Amino acid sequence: ADLGVSSVFLQLNDAASDAAQPGAPLIHVHGSQRLEMPLLGLRFEIGPLSFFQTNPVTCELLYERALSWLCPDKNSLVLDVCCGVGTIGLCVAQRCRKVVGIELVPEAAESARENAA
Repeated sequence: ADLGVSSVFLQLNDAASDAAQPGAPLIHVHGSQRLEMPLLGLRFEIGPLSFFQTNPVTCELLYERALSWLCPDKNSLVLDVCCGVGTIGLCVAQRCRKVVGIELVPEAAESARENAA
């Protein structure tokens, strides 16, 4: 039966924590290796280790509010700390001069670069 599941990964964790250790084995079981998610007229590619808001309606409302408070203009430089796959930075990019994203998770940083291309 088709359950509408897009992707399934398993990550092994033998630690006493609910967070897997860096480098923990990740096994692709089913479906797409990467997902494409829409947000504020843009499309973001994400992988299994990347963070993405799971409620797109609330996420759009939150981002729209944040952008209205930010008030960027064409001379603004925006620093997106913990940028993940680049959602906030890319949503503000059309309204400012430049966005610089900072991210510690290598997969998320690579997705952010690909999403910006």
